[in-house]
Amino acid sequence: MPSVIGTRQIRLVHVAKTKLGLTDDEYRAALSASGAASSKDLTWEQYRDLMAHFAQCGFVVQGAPASQPDNTPPLLRKIHRVLEAEDKPRAYADSMASRMFKIDKAAWCNGEQLRKILAAMIYHQKRQGGKEHGK
Repeated sequence: MPSVIGTRQIRLVHVAKTKLGLTDDEYRAALSASGAASSKDLTWEQYRDLMAHFAQCGFVVQGAPASQPDNTPPLLRKIHRVLEAEDKPRAYADSMASRMFKIDKAAWCNGEQLRKILAAMIYHQKRQGGKEHGK
């Protein structure tokens, strides 16, 4: 079961609603489009989608981005860096998790599974003569 966002992110959603001047109906429609009925029910993926929508509407987050949970496993952050270096979307890691372990999201994998995904990505990167990771 994916974890829901924290209090800080819920507050940021409401700040975006206020700054954008959304009516309650517009706000509920945006939440519904992200797949949640309430900001308290948003998963991290739904939160990122909603905040991307708000950014397209003109909302700018001041300070550090709140889209990344503090408890993101270091291996998952490393996987994200490798994906960025290769200009691949995060869905690429999700598809690897699905193929390798029958798990829909890489974020739902345990440490050993994340190590195997990272190893496979690095192996593929070396075979393709890709960019160095982590530098």
